[in-house]
Amino acid sequence: MAATLLKTDGSTLQITPDNGSTFSLHELYDLLGCNMIQVLNVGEICDTDSILILDEEGKFRQSPIINVKATVIAHARHAISKYDYIVGDAILCDADMLD
Repeated sequence: MAATLLKTDGSTLQITPDNGSTFSLHELYDLLGCNMIQVLNVGEICDTDSILILDEEGKFRQSPIINVKATVIAHARHAISKYDYIVGDAILCDADMLD
């Protein structure tokens, strides 16, 4: 099972949990460079329930960088208001990949 790391620079990276199936909380902290995560339900994508995992405190960082790809996905799926945005790297994955 693979997930997609959506970087703030617009690039993407396919990632896989260390155990092959589900991400641990500590893995997510390391991947996103944060201490708290937020999970947004973005509904069915490719016939599976999908989520975006992001830094809960991203907007409070010294120099927050908007993640355009993650924001577009969240807006399209009505997971955030049309005036809201996502800051920092985010992970798009199947909901069952969150441990």
